[in-house]
Amino acid sequence: IRSPNKDLRIFMTVMPTTDRLMPQGIIQQSVKLLAEDPSYEIKSTMARSWACFSHEQLESSLKCTEHKRLLFALTYFHAVVVCRGRFGRQGWSLPYSFGTTDLKICSQVLLAYLDVNATTVPWDDVRFIVGKIIYGSHISDKWDRRILETLLSTILNEDVLQTGLIVNDVTCPQSGTIQQYSHHIDVNFPLVENPCHVYMHPNSEMGPLTSSGEHLMADLTSLLSDVVCDDAGVGHSYESERETDKITNQPIPLTS
Repeated sequence: IRSPNKDLRIFMTVMPTTDRLMPQGIIQQSVKLLAEDPSYEIKSTMARSWACFSHEQLESSLKCTEHKRLLFALTYFHAVVVCRGRFGRQGWSLPYSFGTTDLKICSQVLLAYLDVNATTVPWDDVRFIVGKIIYGSHISDKWDRRILETLLSTILNEDVLQTGLIVNDVTCPQSGTIQQYSHHIDVNFPLVENPCHVYMHPNSEMGPLTSSGEHLMADLTSLLSDVVCDDAGVGHSYESERETDKITNQPIPLTS
């Protein structure tokens, strides 16, 4: 903000906002911006990752058609390695912090190698830098590194340039503007998440779905734990029920 209003006030915190930090009335009247955890859906991750590039970057290569297809495939590879994190230890043995910075650096490497080599694409050089140096620097498990290199060789290869097919019903457009590629992601990418899109078995989704269902039921149980309903449908708290039980279960005093 170059010339903010003199009455502008910004409050930034990573702590839970309480009345001790800021009065509730000010919070309710303020404009609030929240940084939430990213979604692990392949479509939203792909759209968010593709938004890192501009039209100038897309048209900057001497091999414009090859660059667009390979950049799209590279973005899909980034979305795959990120979305496999939601499958827990089935996706990766350890949690890894893959970010859009890795994707941006890889796009610069891809552009440089395409422009230097006039006739062919140096697949081995590109895969080595992307798989072993940039993305591979996050990985400490040898089996995860093997999976990463296999994913990279499966997605980034000559078949993508020839057919445009990445996996199942996911295709790469031959050419277009940055907006047309974004529209392709929004329209043609599947709405229903399928583990096959991240190169995993269909049954591997049972774990994340079971875990999310357990968390949902736990939240509902915590909301309903303090309320019970009688036969008439009237809600009562557990505390009032306990007090009523104490009164009704007391022994009747003997009178002479």
